[in-house]
Amino acid sequence: MVAGYRRRYVPTKTKAKSSTPHQPYVDAMLVNIFQNQNARLQELLVSIAHKNAIMHKDSSEQFNPYAFSYEGKMVTTKSLNHKEGKVTSLHTSLSQSYKRYEHELMKTEKDKRKIRNILSKTMRKCGDVQGFRDMFPDALVALVPDIKDIPREREEGWRYPEYSDERKEFTAAVDLMIYYIGKRLLR
Repeated sequence: MVAGYRRRYVPTKTKAKSSTPHQPYVDAMLVNIFQNQNARLQELLVSIAHKNAIMHKDSSEQFNPYAFSYEGKMVTTKSLNHKEGKVTSLHTSLSQSYKRYEHELMKTEKDKRKIRNILSKTMRKCGDVQGFRDMFPDALVALVPDIKDIPREREEGWRYPEYSDERKEFTAAVDLMIYYIGKRLLR
């Protein structure tokens, strides 16, 4: 090696590893909590796109029923196939519907981040699957096939002290998860 020359470290491409070995349980719970909400939002977006295509039907051009532009950005409901027609701007009569969709999407994404954070934090605090399973109500545990049959050994929320800020944050996140599960049942 030449004096004064240091070999530069070049990271190899590897699959990123989760900070918690039990991340699949967190992911499975998240997917199941938001599965119907994601489908409902997708249906809403598809409905807006189709209505937009219908409203532009008077034109001599064929418009794409899966895409439109809104405030300078392209919005698509699936991978865009350019043969399906021209992308047009969102009809003004649909802008309120799209704004409601965007608002609900942003709220859902914010809730997802909040829930993912508390689930990951809880898993790290518990350290094992049994502890993680015991932290949550049975209705949430039932969403994860790999842990739903594990019997409870401790009370819900066992890892967080009763009146701590962590307990309040955890309880708020559990309430939010139950809200999305309830929404799914009402659908």
